[in-house]
Amino acid sequence: MSARAPLRTLLIAVSIVGCASPGEPHAPGPGSTGGFETSTGASSTTGTGPIHERPDAESSGGEESSGTGSAPPGTAPELYEDFFARLPGLWVAPVQSWTSAGSFPTMNMDVRVVGDTLFSRVDLDADNSLRFAFEYEAPRGEWELVYRNGGDFLGDPRDTRTVLEEVSEDRMTWRFCARYGGCAYVDATFEFGVETLALDVDVLGMRHIEWTAMRREARPTPAAELPDAVVDAKADFPPMPTLDIDVSWTNPLPAPGDVWVILSTTPCGVNPTQNCVPSRFIHVTAPQGSTQAALRLEQLHAGDYFANVVLDRNRNLIESGMLPDPSDGVAIPDAPAVVDVEGSSLGVMIFLNP
Repeated sequence: MSARAPLRTLLIAVSIVGCASPGEPHAPGPGSTGGFETSTGASSTTGTGPIHERPDAESSGGEESSGTGSAPPGTAPELYEDFFARLPGLWVAPVQSWTSAGSFPTMNMDVRVVGDTLFSRVDLDADNSLRFAFEYEAPRGEWELVYRNGGDFLGDPRDTRTVLEEVSEDRMTWRFCARYGGCAYVDATFEFGVETLALDVDVLGMRHIEWTAMRREARPTPAAELPDAVVDAKADFPPMPTLDIDVSWTNPLPAPGDVWVILSTTPCGVNPTQNCVPSRFIHVTAPQGSTQAALRLEQLHAGDYFANVVLDRNRNLIESGMLPDPSDGVAIPDAPAVVDVEGSSLGVMIFLNP
């Protein structure tokens, strides 16, 4: 429990239902900026010298072939396996952004293996999300390590594919450039340190985002396995569960308020910033006079979570470091939420004093 003044509690009923999602439709293809937007800044690259390059990336174009199903030259399998071994974990840091979404205080990316894909997602709110996905594809006749960046922005799904352009000799710096349009279009660099990860992205030669994260929690790293066949470059994301949360309270809101659901893999109590690290979170704004809200977390990693619910009456939970104010309402902490690959359901009635 926080040292701040006691919270004014209320009755919150929470019903949690998980179901499998068939995936999301693909976003605009070549020629679209996908999840990236024009911004300001400059391009830079770091590293100790490349050992793998794609000299054709700047000039490549045209329709994608179906590939051969074998392992043609390109990104060597050992590079694919090395990258997949480095990235899993719960990475957390603020984001400095030159996009229309602006900068925000925290981006928590829970990177885990889903099938042949490394995947993570953060929800800025119910209408805006950002995804990372990494795959091994051969749509142009040779295997490529692919970084997919995109999400849903005001209901518009976006998906931009970049391919590994170069990697430093010590394999700490990995540079990805747009499959079509090359580094002049999208230039994204991941630089690993000791439990740190820095991502710098430039679009059309201008700075897009900067994110220097720390690995706050480890995640299992299964041995990377090469795909049995060529991954279709137009394929959807792997199926993942969806979590639906229905929240209700007793007293109608005198003014609009935000309803938050925070998931973690360790218990949080009422203060996620001190007792645990959120794996996923989302919020919706409930209108004046409401006594309930519905929330949905899509593309969620299967597993066991603790769910914490906050009724943020003054709508400042992010600014306060995700620590509820005394006027906010909170559910009994750490309701168990089990999310199965095939879908699951959990009904929880949470009682709090009014």
